[in-house]
Amino acid sequence: MNRKLLLALLLCVFSSGPANAIIIEGEFGGVINEVIDRGVYDDDYTTFWRNVKIGDAVHGTYWYDSELAPSPSEFSDGNQFQYRNFGPDIPVWSGMTATVDRHIFDITQNQPDPDIWKPYIVDRGVSVSNEVNTGFELIDGFAVINTILLKTADSRFSSTVLSFGIGGKDIGIFNSTKLGQEFSWFDEKSDPIYNGGVIGKSGYNDDGQYEAEVRFTATYVTARVKKDVEVSEPGILLLMLIGMASLLARRKSKQTHVLA
Repeated sequence: MNRKLLLALLLCVFSSGPANAIIIEGEFGGVINEVIDRGVYDDDYTTFWRNVKIGDAVHGTYWYDSELAPSPSEFSDGNQFQYRNFGPDIPVWSGMTATVDRHIFDITQNQPDPDIWKPYIVDRGVSVSNEVNTGFELIDGFAVINTILLKTADSRFSSTVLSFGIGGKDIGIFNSTKLGQEFSWFDEKSDPIYNGGVIGKSGYNDDGQYEAEVRFTATYVTARVKKDVEVSEPGILLLMLIGMASLLARRKSKQTHVLA
C-alpha cells in the first residue's frame, strides 16, 4: 500500500472523536389528593374528570435527553441546578405522559406548529438538587415540568400542564447535581408538601370556559439510562483525508494504466 495512503487512513482513524448521548427515561406515580373541576362561565358545565376522586391512582412516564438539555438557568447555584427554557421553537428534549381515569395526557410531541395567529409558550424543565441547605436541614430533590400555553384565534388561552417533583431530608437519591443520574425512590407515606405533582387542563368547549386540575402525592419515581452510547464522529479533517486518499488512489490507478 502507498505510504501516503496508509498515513491518510491512520489519521482518519485517530481524528475521529467520541460523542456521548445520555437519554434518561423514568416512571412516576402517586395518589390524588385534590380535584379541581369547574366551568368559569357556566353552572351547567359537564365535569372534565368524570369519575376521578381523591385516592385514585396516577401513573406516568417521562424522558429527557441530557445532551439536548439547555444550560443551567440563572436560578441555579452550587447545590441546585435548573435546566429550563421558555418560549416557542424550543427543541423537544423532554416529554411526559400521565394517566388518570383513562385520561391520557401526552405532551411529549404536542408542541403546536408555529403560527403568528396562534402564539404559544412552552415551558420545559428538569431540576436536580443535592444537599440544599434550607436553614433547617439538607434536602435532595428532583422535578420535571412540561407546560404548553396556547393562544387561540379569538385571543383566548388554553393550557396543558404536567409536572411532578420529589424532595426531602435523607432521601439520598443523588451524589451530585449532574444531569442524567439514575435513581429509584419509593415512599408510600410520602409528604404531599414535599412530594407531589399536578396535571391540569384548561380551555373552551361548547359550554364555555373550563378549568380542570388534579394534584397528587407522589409515591414513587425512577430514573434509568435508556441510551449511553459512545459514537465515533468524523470531523472535517477526516472528510478531507478521505478525499485525499481517494485522489491518491485514482492517480496511482492512472499511472499504472499508462505504464501498461
